[in-house]
Amino acid sequence: MSAKGTSESPAQGKKIGTSPALEGDFNRDGKPDIAVTSDISNTVSVLLGNGSGGFNPPTSVAVGQLPGNLISADLNGDNILDLVTANALVSASNVSVLLGNGTGGFGSATNFAAGNAPRSLATGDFNGDGKPDLLVGNSPAKVSVLISDGAGSFAVPVNVSVGNNPLSIGVGDFNNDGKLDFVTANGADNNVSILLGKGQEVSPRARPARISAC
Repeated sequence: MSAKGTSESPAQGKKIGTSPALEGDFNRDGKPDIAVTSDISNTVSVLLGNGSGGFNPPTSVAVGQLPGNLISADLNGDNILDLVTANALVSASNVSVLLGNGTGGFGSATNFAAGNAPRSLATGDFNGDGKPDLLVGNSPAKVSVLISDGAGSFAVPVNVSVGNNPLSIGVGDFNNDGKLDFVTANGADNNVSILLGKGQEVSPRARPARISAC
C-alpha cells in the first residue's frame, strides 16, 4: 500500500493529510485502515477500510501543533491500537497520545513533553517492566526516553545524546543480551547512532557509538 503524504478519497475528492500514512486495524475487523497527520489543521485523520480497497470518509481528531511522524501501538494494555504523533512546533515540543476505543475512534489527545522540535518516534519496553515506552528523536541531537505507566501516560523525558537531526529510530536487541537497544539515522551527520540498553536503568549519560553511513 502506498504511504504517500496525501490521501484522496474518490467520494470526497479532497486532500486528507500532509504526512506519510500509517496502516493499522483500528476497529479490529480484520481490514486495514489508514491514519494520517495534517500539519495544516493539526489533526490526525482515520479512514476505516472496507476490505475491498475503499475507505470510509475520514474522522479527524485534534493533536498538538505541526504533527509529523505517526506511530501506532497498544499503549495501555487493552489490545486496542493507540496513536502517537510527534509535534514539531518548537515552542510546544511535545507528543500527542490518542487512546483507541476499538471501533476506529480515538479519545482526545493528551500531550506529553519531549525534546526540542520532535520528529521521529519509536516504541518498546526499555526498562524491562513489560510496558511500552516511547522514544522521541529531537533537534538538534537528542532522543527523549518517556517511560510508560502502562495506562497510556508517560513520565518526564530522559534525554540521551545522538547524532544531529535524528530522522528515524529503529529498535532491536543488537547485542543479544535480552535488552532493547535503539539506533537513529542522523540526517545532518550522514551516520547512525547505536545506543545499547541497560534494561531497568535508563541513563541520561549514555553515549552513542556513531558509525558512518556508506
